[in-house]
Amino acid sequence: MVNQLTNQTDKVINWFENIINKNKWSPPVLAEIKERVQLDIDTRFITNEEIDYLAEGTWDDWTSFGSIMKNYPLPEIELNEIDWVKVGQFLVEVLQLRLWPDEEDEEIDILD
Repeated sequence: MVNQLTNQTDKVINWFENIINKNKWSPPVLAEIKERVQLDIDTRFITNEEIDYLAEGTWDDWTSFGSIMKNYPLPEIELNEIDWVKVGQFLVEVLQLRLWPDEEDEEIDILD
């Protein structure tokens, strides 16, 4: 079961990573991606303990846009078998999000 959980989680992380990597040469698009996810954190006061909510909320948000779905088809996944904490940790790291209002906003340095 752990292997399947990791497999499903990796599929979701790879889907997000594909979107981010394909847009890494467009700083305005990346800034918009980061801003959208950061806004979710700021308005819902998401903390480290709630990082799974961040991941699931971001997934729900991104998969609700036709343009994203058209350009980045979803992998076949079982949503109930995803480790959303791991996905949330990935998003925080790759987008350099801040979980506390007093943290400094860092410049985006997406995967090389």
